[in-house]
Amino acid sequence: MATAQDLAASGVVVGVKALTGKVQPRVDIDVLLTEKPDTFNLMLQALAAMQNNPDLLGFYSIAGIHGFPTTTWDSVLSRFNSAGARFGGYCPHGRIIFPTWHRPYLLLIEQTIYQNMVEIAAKYDPPHRDRYLKAANEFRLPYLDYFRARDDRGVKMPGPGEDKWSKYDFRLPDVLNEPRINVKLPPLDNIEEIDNPLYTYKFKDNRNLPQDDWDQVNTPGQSPQFSTSQTLRWPTSATQTEHGLEALSISLNQARAGGITTFFDLISTAPYATLEAVASDRLVRGDMTTFRKLNEDNQVIGSGSIEGFHGNYHIFIGGNSGHMSVVPIAAFDPVFWLHHAQVDRVWSLWQAFHPDVWFPPAKKAGQQADNEKDLLPFYLQRDGPGKGKFYNSDDTKSTEDLGYVYDDFVGLGEKKDELLGRLKGKYDWQRVKPDDPSITDPNNAMKPLYTQIHGSYFLANLKSSKTLTPAVPAPTITRRRKRPLQSLVAQSAAAKIDPIFDREWYVDTTVLRSAANGPFTIYFFLAPQGEVTSEGASLAQSPFLAGINHMFVASAEACDNCGDLEALRQMSSETTPITPLLLTYLELEDNELESLRPEHVKPFLVKYLRWRVVFNGSEIQDPRVLAQSAHLKIGVSAKVYHDDGTKTYEEYPDVVEQIKANASAVAGV
Repeated sequence: MATAQDLAASGVVVGVKALTGKVQPRVDIDVLLTEKPDTFNLMLQALAAMQNNPDLLGFYSIAGIHGFPTTTWDSVLSRFNSAGARFGGYCPHGRIIFPTWHRPYLLLIEQTIYQNMVEIAAKYDPPHRDRYLKAANEFRLPYLDYFRARDDRGVKMPGPGEDKWSKYDFRLPDVLNEPRINVKLPPLDNIEEIDNPLYTYKFKDNRNLPQDDWDQVNTPGQSPQFSTSQTLRWPTSATQTEHGLEALSISLNQARAGGITTFFDLISTAPYATLEAVASDRLVRGDMTTFRKLNEDNQVIGSGSIEGFHGNYHIFIGGNSGHMSVVPIAAFDPVFWLHHAQVDRVWSLWQAFHPDVWFPPAKKAGQQADNEKDLLPFYLQRDGPGKGKFYNSDDTKSTEDLGYVYDDFVGLGEKKDELLGRLKGKYDWQRVKPDDPSITDPNNAMKPLYTQIHGSYFLANLKSSKTLTPAVPAPTITRRRKRPLQSLVAQSAAAKIDPIFDREWYVDTTVLRSAANGPFTIYFFLAPQGEVTSEGASLAQSPFLAGINHMFVASAEACDNCGDLEALRQMSSETTPITPLLLTYLELEDNELESLRPEHVKPFLVKYLRWRVVFNGSEIQDPRVLAQSAHLKIGVSAKVYHDDGTKTYEEYPDVVEQIKANASAVAGV
């Protein structure tokens, strides 16, 4: 009988629990480095070995499951395209199985990294071997916590009127930003500097895409948008060899305040209480001009989703011309796996808050329910290339059964009612919301680990470090209201909800997924007339940027699933929190915003809310044309906080109607 190790080596997804007999927590990558350095050391070596392996369980082959190359993985045929015209990948973006499909995908690379770690551990001399074998068994794929501060020495971001400054920096972890890194190699455990496998993946020889695939993302005859030699983040040119770390830092820091709002909205608020509402960016049902919709049970349905949240972070991390920003080549960037572990964490948290909610039944008698559909190409049992039994969504429901939990759950046991309090303890210090508008400092468990990380052998004494210089000291703030937001804290204790700040504001979107036959981004600004740049590639760095909606979509030619959804004319919905920038304006002295009440925000938005739609990273589109061709609709809504602790939702359709009436040829319509 085949062992679990044999099955995993053949491509069956058994999970690391089957290989070790234990359940272990997944933790943030900085935590893994500092708390389990031996495990981290093995992981780096294993990932480097996989990146040089062209076989079925090498990095190139596993990453290729997500999109390119347009060949099957182990001869497993995609079933999205019933016509079978050609193969175009397995990833089910735009479908309710989006979060469940990615779970066995992560398990596959997790168990493969683990098996490589065990092989490497066995190469150490006896004084070190047992230590490293134990460390390998403690490995689980780390996640990228977007809301964990990486440094407390200050960061500067563009803002309206003047630059914004924050003590805490939420940039990408430094271990992902260094081209080189130190590891302790077998057999003697000596330190040597190597190419950092978390920094980039290099396409070469039999681990490179066919030219026909590259031509799908780089238009033949034009300067390439994406590097064909290595993965990059925020490049300004396809020929550069280093990431654009400053732009990447600005992107993640600007996204943080809106992102943490979306995070809590998705996992624990009423609009996302059904799987149909939360899993995919597919427009659920109802009038497409109604964004805070009601379902058949009169439950409010939000216009965001885990998939939409995930898609935005693809471009926050990749930038317009980074590999992470486009579906077919995203998984080749090593950060993809940490990002998707975070997305799976969000999914796991949603499951904990909704333990009795699962897939809806099949719509018609005799039709297969979505949770029963195969999650290809992930084997539960392999009977030969392309043959066997595959995972379905029911098989992915319990993370513990699959060998891992997220550290949010460690020690909770059955006390799941304490989970929200634990999450608030981790993140409320940085959240500004009507029932708690204070900003403080993180607790000890969430303090930045910068000193420990740079004191570790991994990053110490590198020949050329790329760590960004902090923005210290803090700039002098000269343009503030007489009553800054922080002064609401004392009053809120007595009045509960201050009338100046009693609601959170959102811009909601519906649009045809296939509008660009590829990825596109809708940018939202709160800016005076003429202040939004006409350069599409520069919009993400605007001081007036309030938020984005990135449609993480592939072309119909590159993706069977995307072609199917294009034929169905599937619509997508998303929501963008704009409260953080409104609060910035509220604190500026020379502005027209007196509070976040509708009587003040609505006329402010009519005057200042603008949007731009960008195809191919730089091509600005006329939104009025897209309103006709792609059914682009924009809405404004708010979540209202009440003194009794309840929350209600309001829509303001008149705001967008007035903007349309006042719009210029390029402003938001």
